[in-house]
Amino acid sequence: MQTRQSPFLCLVQRPKNAALLGLGFAGLYALTVALVGTNGMTLPMFLVVPLVLLISVVDAMTYCIPDVCNLGVAVLGAWHIAGQAELGLHVSAALCVGAVLWGLSAWYYRRFGRTGLGLGDVKFIAAATVWVGPLGLPYMLLIASCAGIVVALVGRRRFVGEVRQIAVPFGPFLAFGFFLVVVAG
Repeated sequence: MQTRQSPFLCLVQRPKNAALLGLGFAGLYALTVALVGTNGMTLPMFLVVPLVLLISVVDAMTYCIPDVCNLGVAVLGAWHIAGQAELGLHVSAALCVGAVLWGLSAWYYRRFGRTGLGLGDVKFIAAATVWVGPLGLPYMLLIASCAGIVVALVGRRRFVGEVRQIAVPFGPFLAFGFFLVVVAG
């Protein structure tokens, strides 16, 4: 059985490459802000940017999103919409989304014997739902999924003959999809 290898993991095996990856994500975020502007951006929105950058780099390097980062995203999201009528809706949607995705992830693992969606990704999606709500969630997942598919296809083509399957961490794509939906409003 051949081992699973990620194009991201090959990129970040050295600290210099990890730093370049972080700068690349930072550049994408800066470009997005430059194109969309900062009108309506709040302090929690500015504080969440380094957090999603950290999530992107750590998940790309380790295939793990730290719980403290997910908690930070959720708390900043609650702060961002505090005092609005939507707070209850967003928090309940986050809990429901987390429960459903956790159940699907557990079912997939029992059915196929491998992880399809990691628990860190499930927690991040739930935490991001506090920000984007039930209406922004499909857009966030669509952006993340499309970007992930493109990278997986490019990676699979690059490693053809070397490995049968590649593993692509989903956190960086979720973080970028989250960021685009939050900035676009």
